[in-house]
Amino acid sequence: MGRDGRSGVAGTFLRSQGFLVVTALLAAAAVVGGLVPPREIPAVEDIRLLATLAALILSVELLRTSGALDAAVQRALRRFSRARSFTAALILASGALSAIVTNDVALFVIVPFTVAAARYSDFRVRNAVILEITAANLLGCLTPIGNPQNLFLFHRSGWGVGAFIGAMATLLISAIERVTLQWHSSQRP
Repeated sequence: MGRDGRSGVAGTFLRSQGFLVVTALLAAAAVVGGLVPPREIPAVEDIRLLATLAALILSVELLRTSGALDAAVQRALRRFSRARSFTAALILASGALSAIVTNDVALFVIVPFTVAAARYSDFRVRNAVILEITAANLLGCLTPIGNPQNLFLFHRSGWGVGAFIGAMATLLISAIERVTLQWHSSQRP
């Protein structure tokens, strides 16, 4: 440790904020390396997207700290007699929501709900979250707004919504088959 204790603080900061530090260093390297000219930084930065993500994160945190999230979870749990059916409902909600908003937004809503539910119900939160992420990504691939990549593909393809969903349905069916086969093979002793 340094003379004034700063290395301990710096180490703690790096451990707790490692992702932030790495992304900031990568951004700085992109500017210094000439990949992004300084005059183009405002065009690269999407303030509306950042503000939307910040609002989502703050909303979930406010719901959590106010107790409203726990109250909603307890009301939802009373509607289900078994943890398995509750988990299935969360997984289906994650997939359905991701088809009408991006999969990221769906997970910002569903995962905190699931984590809170683990305090009041007997189910495996880790497995539920993994299946929610899988459902959000699988069903999110179906629609033009289901994930950010689809927005790009939809605009570049020139297809209508119906043609896009038709093309992606083939991919979705294939992915669901593969996930189902993988899941069944992992269940065998």
